[in-house]
Amino acid sequence: MPSTRSTALAALAACPLLIASCGGARWGWVEPAATSEDLRPDYNPFAPMSLRIYPLTHLAPADAEQTTLVCHIELRDRWGDAVKALGKLQVQLYRPRGGLDATTAEQVLKWDVRLEDEQQNAALYDPATQTYRLALGGLPQWIADRARAETAPADTVRLELRAVFQTLGPSGEEKVLRDSMALEV
Repeated sequence: MPSTRSTALAALAACPLLIASCGGARWGWVEPAATSEDLRPDYNPFAPMSLRIYPLTHLAPADAEQTTLVCHIELRDRWGDAVKALGKLQVQLYRPRGGLDATTAEQVLKWDVRLEDEQQNAALYDPATQTYRLALGGLPQWIADRARAETAPADTVRLELRAVFQTLGPSGEEKVLRDSMALEV
């Protein structure tokens, strides 16, 4: 008669086989097939492939005299999952030109955000939204006045916010990701 200990050991040894036999395809997900590229030591399958200025982005009065642009930047990998990444981020704010040249825009401001530093990168990342949350100041007074107005101005101005992120792609090559978003003030 087998001992209790040997029965328990046999059951423990069978667990990995049982788990392996459950395969991902049965549950509706299949892992991408591995390629020879995946085996290189410098290959990063979770490198960001897209950037989005997240819809939580907004103008927020910081105090009685200043307004900040709270900008949320989302990075996603090739599977569509949110990721963190090291790199250089530039956020640019544009306003339309008036008169005959109304189809072009002039740059009002730009902010350089150094996400190469691991400490700053981690400090700017908001785990709740899985975005980088940036409080950008220095806005012109006319934007601050419009953002703090109790009633919406009759003549809204449509600003354009652009984000450009320089980072490394999956194989270590330079990759530039871009997005833009309209803000009405």
